[in-house]
Amino acid sequence: KSWGIVPALGHVESEILSNSTHHFKKCTRCYDEIRGSKTPHSGGTATCLKKAECATCGKEYGSLAEHKYDMSRFGFFDALGHAYICVTDGCGHRSETVKHKSNGANTEEADELCVDCGYVISLSKNHVHKSLNGWHHDKDTHWGVCGCGFVLDKAEHVNNDGDNKCDVCGRQISEAVNNGNGDSNGNGERTYIFWIVITAVLVCAATAVTTYFLLLKKKKKVTAQDAPNTDEASETVENAAENTDQNEE
Repeated sequence: KSWGIVPALGHVESEILSNSTHHFKKCTRCYDEIRGSKTPHSGGTATCLKKAECATCGKEYGSLAEHKYDMSRFGFFDALGHAYICVTDGCGHRSETVKHKSNGANTEEADELCVDCGYVISLSKNHVHKSLNGWHHDKDTHWGVCGCGFVLDKAEHVNNDGDNKCDVCGRQISEAVNNGNGDSNGNGERTYIFWIVITAVLVCAATAVTTYFLLLKKKKKVTAQDAPNTDEASETVENAAENTDQNEE
């Protein structure tokens, strides 16, 4: 017998594995971690709704980001005060509500307003609605809001230039929209016409089939009425034979 050293087979790397902080690889034979393969998660951008996603392994890691408020205007106001709104799509979180500051008592011509946000604290006798602080919006519509809370000019988003932004309020739109006639390529109108044609064809086909069976049924009925009576025909033949016999006698 001969003896010797058998060389190691070597590691076989697994797919990328991960935990909450790192990604790495292991050997599929011995299950040891592959030396030098362990690195911390990196890349991606966290929002207030979703953690960052590692650019290497796709694992979410870290913490949620702080809310991103539009500090240029108060996006929320009611009788109790005003607040900023988080602009992260799908969030809508409000900052801490701050009480209104009055500009003085109302008169017949002038409203009592908050000097910070423009909210109408009390109406004048001749109050006229006007939009305050630009457009408000959701995923489908946009609208203005008067300082008294009255909603103005609510309408669906419009995207005539195809840039996936509303032409009126500027909101980012995930799917192209237009003025309500289907998608931005007019497919809604073409689909509507298509179904009208299909419906008309089906109605015509059903009418033709019904008419055919009615005519067939009527033809069978007429044929049955025109057929000779078998009993009467037999009686006629017998009478004719009897008359023949009498004449021969």
